Amino acid sequence: MRNGFYILILCLLSYVTVAQPKAYVLRNTFLLGEQTELIYEVKGIKKTDKLSFIPQQKQILGAKGVEIIGEFQDTLISFGKEFTWQGSYTITAWDSGNVTIPATTILVNDSVLNLNAINLFIKTPKIKEGKGLYDIKEKFEEVPSSTSLFFQKYWVWFISGLLLIVGLILYFKFRKKKVQSPPEISLSLKEATLLEMDNLFAKRLWEQEGLKEYYFQLSLILRNYLGKRYTLSFMDKTSYQIELLLGQLNVHQDLQSEINWMLNQADLVKFAKSSPDISEVMQSIQRAKEIVTKTSKFGE
Repeated sequence: MRNGFYILILCLLSYVTVAQPKAYVLRNTFLLGEQTELIYEVKGIKKTDKLSFIPQQKQILGAKGVEIIGEFQDTLISFGKEFTWQGSYTITAWDSGNVTIPATTILVNDSVLNLNAINLFIKTPKIKEGKGLYDIKEKFEEVPSSTSLFFQKYWVWFISGLLLIVGLILYFKFRKKKVQSPPEISLSLKEATLLEMDNLFAKRLWEQEGLKEYYFQLSLILRNYLGKRYTLSFMDKTSYQIELLLGQLNVHQDLQSEINWMLNQADLVKFAKSSPDISEVMQSIQRAKEIVTKTSKFGE
């Protein structure tokens, strides 16, 4: 009985050792109105772990003057058999001085983990000596003539009449061309998605130090396609959540692996600063196209 109790204690301690919660910002010191990233992170979690974190809206409670810009973003990064969860806000501050972002919690399975508090120092921009916030310029107005007074009083009618005349001329001039214009070509979901991928690839962002942007855009295109294909929302899901949804949809295991590889590759570039070589970049666009082709309905 005692041995079983010790084993239970050791298991709990090992889990606490593996799961490492942490909160930090990219810059602790910045000027009023500047932006920085607030990041919550839990390292060493397992694929089967269930995480629950309630993001805040617009303002960080308990941190006076700290405002949230945009929406909360989170993702799951794979490192072998272990995963790291990251959630982030873009924040700014409108009060100078020392500000503390309070500690918060995240639920991992049935365990409550504490995310530490963060100290910020917000500075007021310095104003150069001898120069005010703005220059005062004196302005003298001339008395308008009777013609200008007339135009000031009736300019709305004058401009309206002129626009009406121009509109009628253009209407009759291009009326025949409109009737004879060819019908618009409607692309299928598959064709539209492949065209988006080709356009993205043609920009060759990786040659312009835009490797992260390339993988981010490719991930958005794939998520948007999967959402429309399976009539679900994939844009606000983490890579891990998408993997679970695909399993519930009975997507073939090999196809699931391909999709997971693509999304994890994008996450590694975006958050882990991975730098794939040119052959891996070429492979990414080809594998993304194969996913679209394999998941498209017959006849699309």
